[in-house]
Amino acid sequence: MYSTIFAILLVGVPLATCLSWRFWYVGPKPQSGSFRPLALVAGLIAISTNAAIYYAWLAYRVYTSGSSYAWELKRAAGNVGVLLAFLGILGAILGSGKGRVMVAIAAFLGFMLWIAVGVL
Repeated sequence: MYSTIFAILLVGVPLATCLSWRFWYVGPKPQSGSFRPLALVAGLIAISTNAAIYYAWLAYRVYTSGSSYAWELKRAAGNVGVLLAFLGILGAILGSGKGRVMVAIAAFLGFMLWIAVGVL
C-alpha cells in the first residue's frame, strides 16, 4: 500500500507542478498592480523548489545507498520542504489565475513527500 501511495506521489508532484506552470503561462496576465498574481507566482516558485529539493535528496540517497547522512539530510531538507509546501498553499489561496487549484494540489502532494512512513 505504501509503495502505491509513494509511486503516485513521485509521479504526481512533477506532473502537477508542470501543469501549474502551464496554466499560469497560458492564462491571461492581469495588468493591475495587485499582489494576487505575484502570490501565485511565489507559490509556483515554492512548489518547484520543494520538488527540486526532494528529488535532489532522493538522487543523493540512491547514490549513497541510503547512508545515515542521507537520512540526516532528509530531516534538514524536509524542514525546508514543508515550509515551501505551506508557502505554495498560501500562494494558491492568495493568488489569482487559472493555476490556483493545480498549485494547491502540487503543494499538498509535495508536502506528502516529506511525511514519514509511520504517519501514512
